[in-house]
Amino acid sequence: MKPAELEKRINELLEVLHAMVPVSPGFRSDVNSLPTAQLSAAKEVILLPPAYARYVWYSVDVWLIASLEDENGNDRVIRIYGPGQIFTDSLSFFKAKPSNLKLTVLTKGTLLSLKRSAIIELKKHQETHELVTYILLVEQQVEAWRTRVMGLHDKDKVATFAAVYPMNKIPNKYGASFLNMVPANYSREKAAYNARNKD
Repeated sequence: MKPAELEKRINELLEVLHAMVPVSPGFRSDVNSLPTAQLSAAKEVILLPPAYARYVWYSVDVWLIASLEDENGNDRVIRIYGPGQIFTDSLSFFKAKPSNLKLTVLTKGTLLSLKRSAIIELKKHQETHELVTYILLVEQQVEAWRTRVMGLHDKDKVATFAAVYPMNKIPNKYGASFLNMVPANYSREKAAYNARNKD
């Protein structure tokens, strides 16, 4: 990525952060030199257990999933991240523990990554602590939303999911896993939803 393009993307990240918590000129200045551009391919795994999460990522234009391995050895999707979102395995990243979270890219594009050492450097700024708290709160809210959605009927699950996520960009097996649905039922309800909502 060319320096001018990287600077543009870092400014986008700073605006996202500023929308969460007002950030100071000193924070902005320090962040400007910290992110690295990471070009990611579809199906690329950027975090694989039991590796340590050594980065926080910001998605410029990438969609990806976070999954956990269940007792049968199958990946269970627990998060879907998209452009403008910040993510990592928080427990692994902040507590320096092996990760149990797998991060897989769905659509090729660009991520910005910040090393753990960069976040430690930013801790001298008060807003860093507030931003971490904000991002963790968002994660809790997403989990509460997902728990509520999983209690709906299949038709309503899919409709609610489609209102938040680009359903047709997400492979059926991942959408079904995220909603805790039988894949065949998910495919049927997705097709029915698309038929009802043709342009």
